[in-house]
Amino acid sequence: MVYILTADQIGSRLSRDAVPAALDLLSAVPAVRPFDRTVEAAKRRPQHVAVAGPDEPVAADAQAVLTLLVAVVQRRSEAAWEAVDLVSAGLTMTEAATKLGVTRQAIGQRLAAGLWQQEQDARPAAARLLG
Repeated sequence: MVYILTADQIGSRLSRDAVPAALDLLSAVPAVRPFDRTVEAAKRRPQHVAVAGPDEPVAADAQAVLTLLVAVVQRRSEAAWEAVDLVSAGLTMTEAATKLGVTRQAIGQRLAAGLWQQEQDARPAAARLLG
């Protein structure tokens, strides 16, 4: 099954064009067609993500999951990002706490506030829906 995922650069009129760099990063991702700047559908979506494909209900489900993932990431605080980045890089919560000079419980609170576990749980679902 082939799906099309579109994303819109938020604030593109006020900031530099990030699409060329994003396309360069995505060039290593296996895809039926190369990533390109073409579709405008994402501009009308709340989190600027749109999915289209031959199985419309599956595409709608993928779009819903990806929209939630983007909303989670967009609303994450700087403190939550610090914890997420360290734990995602392989540090334990204790190691992350030591590196940031906070308690292990503070790391847990930052991860919980940043909905890190929910993001981790939703990513495979998004991948399966787009697979």
